[in-house]
Amino acid sequence: MKEEEFSAAAASWCCWIAEALWKPPTPDMLATSQVLAPLEVDGGLREACELVKRLSQKVDARSVKAMAVDYTALFCGFDINSSFPYESVYRSEGRLMMQEASAQVKREYERAGFDWREWGATEPPDHFSTELRFVAFLLGKTASGEDSPVEKAPYRQLLEEFVSRHVAAWGAPFCSDFETRAETEFFRAVGMLARAVLLHLPGAVR
Repeated sequence: MKEEEFSAAAASWCCWIAEALWKPPTPDMLATSQVLAPLEVDGGLREACELVKRLSQKVDARSVKAMAVDYTALFCGFDINSSFPYESVYRSEGRLMMQEASAQVKREYERAGFDWREWGATEPPDHFSTELRFVAFLLGKTASGEDSPVEKAPYRQLLEEFVSRHVAAWGAPFCSDFETRAETEFFRAVGMLARAVLLHLPGAVR
């Protein structure tokens, strides 16, 4: 899979995962996975994409309700050890929200001209979904055929720094946590897919 193809496909999957973890999945949202190109990098990543697609096809009212219940238990619970989707929780003492990590990623968004409030105004800027959408934004900038290598260079550098310092640094344990705690096969598959995408992102930005 060529670098440009992977970047485009990875950006689409980052947005899809971001949507899956932003609010309880709906049938319409689940259906959008069917049009996404598979990430043909290795067997594990390809299998994760295919599993999510297959599970997203087999939905009915009962399974969607089960996903909603699982979503609430995983990401909106009152247990301090819940899988709260915020970088600050995973990188601060006491697992607190709105810590330095939140301010750091906000500065990175502003530096790149990324309007995180467009879909994240109700959540802190270090929500996992918002960070994934930022990665997708940067992947789009680096893969653009309209810009020269010189114009792409700052976005490529920012993408590499952001992946290593932020989303990949804490996203892997976050995804492992909710993958382990999930009651539904769907969220276990999303966790597996998200971890696989994070694993391959560093290679995509070099």
